[in-house]
Amino acid sequence: ATMLINGEHVEDAIALAKLNGLPLGLHLNLTEGPPMCSPSEVSSLLTPGEWPFFSPHAVPQAVFRGKFGFRDALANKEIDLRHVENEIRAQLRHFVGKTQSFPTHVDGHQHVHVLPAVAEVLARILTQEWGVHRIRLPADQQGVDSGHWIPEPRRQFYRQVLQDCETAKDIFARYGLKTTDAFMGLSLMGSDMTLNRLNDRLSSIPAEVSSVELMCHVGFPSSWGDEFNQSIEREHEKHVLSDPSLQTTLYNLGFTLRSYADAKLSTPICAPLHPLACPPSKSLNIVILSVLALATGNMNIANRLKNVLRSLGHRVYLRHVFLNGREAVTSLEQLIETEEVDMAIGIHLLRSGMILKDCSVPYVMILGGTDVNVSLKTNEWVSPKNSKTHKGMRDVLIGAHRVIGFHQDMTSLLLDAFSSESASANSKTQVHKLESKVTLVRQAVETSVGPPWLKKKLGLSDSDSILLFPTGLRPVKDPLFLLSAPEVVNWLGNHPRLHIVVIGSVLDSSYAAKVREAVRISNESIREQRIALRGRASAVDDKSDQLLDAIIIHESVPNESLKAAIQESVTVLNSSLSEGMSNAI
Repeated sequence: ATMLINGEHVEDAIALAKLNGLPLGLHLNLTEGPPMCSPSEVSSLLTPGEWPFFSPHAVPQAVFRGKFGFRDALANKEIDLRHVENEIRAQLRHFVGKTQSFPTHVDGHQHVHVLPAVAEVLARILTQEWGVHRIRLPADQQGVDSGHWIPEPRRQFYRQVLQDCETAKDIFARYGLKTTDAFMGLSLMGSDMTLNRLNDRLSSIPAEVSSVELMCHVGFPSSWGDEFNQSIEREHEKHVLSDPSLQTTLYNLGFTLRSYADAKLSTPICAPLHPLACPPSKSLNIVILSVLALATGNMNIANRLKNVLRSLGHRVYLRHVFLNGREAVTSLEQLIETEEVDMAIGIHLLRSGMILKDCSVPYVMILGGTDVNVSLKTNEWVSPKNSKTHKGMRDVLIGAHRVIGFHQDMTSLLLDAFSSESASANSKTQVHKLESKVTLVRQAVETSVGPPWLKKKLGLSDSDSILLFPTGLRPVKDPLFLLSAPEVVNWLGNHPRLHIVVIGSVLDSSYAAKVREAVRISNESIREQRIALRGRASAVDDKSDQLLDAIIIHESVPNESLKAAIQESVTVLNSSLSEGMSNAI
């Protein structure tokens, strides 16, 4: 089953699913109801409306454009695809946060996920940022061709969906997403679903097809809401699918009912090997576990490693470290089982290692930054306060088949801290074993650069100068050291053409709020100085002559765009207390 995460009763739905052991996927919604982002982050997707739809409790608010409104706006290039990215990420965050599990797969409300522009964005985010590798492809050509009972307007819409599927399939292939061998349901919705039609379709499935998805919308009619919500046809589907004779048909044809969580998708949509690749003697299924926040060092390492391994013929799954504790371990083990994973690679001893240390497959650890540079340099490694955490980190190292560091300082710090803990014979043996599996691999970079964009987006002229500050908003990066320093504020106040532009992910929401407040205060002070410098007593009223903020916080961007921003800047700033794999470098 999949779930609309922006539904009014989503918590009730989650509770019912858990009560009945029903695995959940995400029903991506870009067409109905309110966004999960703040409206300013997805403004091109929205129109004035009210929510809940057709409810006596409806209130005016910005809502999505609707089934055809979104498609028309997309065709007319009125949709900002960065807004689509923002909403996809927000729905994934809310899904995982509310369910405490990763979606088994993703499909789209009104098949929005196979629109080519959306498919490209979605496939990249699912595979490169969240480690979700299963998706619906609603390519029900047989149903549309043979369903003479389908009204012509709906048939035309389905034909467009089928056309979109042809393009989306190639997009999904490039990202290594999996789907079922076949799909049925476009011609079997509501009262169109009958036992005879179901039996005919099931009986016509070729023997070589090992997995089929049947789309359905079972439920109960509501006393309010849109036409679909009030329709008795949802209950009709429930009665048809519950009929004992259907169970007999499925048994006789050799079908077993499964969810996307445990289905063996034996015919994945496979991306072709790189033309220069030399296939290894054995192709492995590998999962890379890391914090995959956009435009961070960890994410860049994970993606570069993924690309290299895939070029060698291995199948690679990225999994975002989002959950904690037992939920994280259970989610990983489910991925290992369903995708038949052979080995795992974790980035960061604490964030990934604590999940991997008891996993059922061999694993390799890549040292991050804060795990070594903060915990070890500050002697927290042996602190009684953190003894449980650090015992866990030791267990991670002992259990790893290989430990990789990117420079000598990191590997030396690790070995020194590990060897200083105890002089016992057992400990010395463990130190010797660790030394034998610690490997130094020098860092590397990719040099693809996107087109210039930053000055134009911010409304800056060629005579303006940017001091680029690529930093995650979290304490270890210490952006407040610069952004609230009186010397920096005074300096910017006396140089009206200078702007500090912060680009990075919010990795600590409470700290990010402090940063934004500090920037607001700094900008007010700088604005007063700049107005005085221009000989003005008060802020100008003419909007075209407004002073731009001296310090600008911009959301994170893909790595190619960050490199383009660096090219547009006069210098790059860094105030980090610790660096292991600097995103900017």
